[in-house]
Amino acid sequence: QFLPPNAARPDPAGSRTFSSLHPQSLKGEPILSRCSASLYPQNALVMEKPPWKNFLPCAAFYALILSVSALPATRIQKIDSFVHLPNDKVVHLGVYTVFGFLLGALPYPSVALGMTGSLLGALDEQSQRLAPGREVSFRDWIADVLGISLGLALRRRRR
Repeated sequence: QFLPPNAARPDPAGSRTFSSLHPQSLKGEPILSRCSASLYPQNALVMEKPPWKNFLPCAAFYALILSVSALPATRIQKIDSFVHLPNDKVVHLGVYTVFGFLLGALPYPSVALGMTGSLLGALDEQSQRLAPGREVSFRDWIADVLGISLGLALRRRRR
């Protein structure tokens, strides 16, 4: 599907390419997707701005993450006595893998999504300061970043 850099590229009549899209046309008009598959400007895809509904699964899941992070340590221990929870780092890795998988559905570059996910993971870790008995852990954040990376890689792997 993608052509090598020295091959002739068909240009359908009326198509908009990377070089023909001017910055002043970004208001309300199609924008370009610069995904990892489009290494060359000729392969840039013209797409509509994503509707806010595309962000709902990610926002809802992150709200769930924050609500669990806000639980005090005593509540987490009660849950652990009822249903045995695995190691804390494994939980972080699993939860943020799902979050990264959801983020991977958004039409943005993987690097931008990964940075956003790691920033949200850091915000989650910092919000745990407010919960009684909970503490901030750099290792938890590393597990969050690895989970985001794994989720994005699973969602955007080449087939």
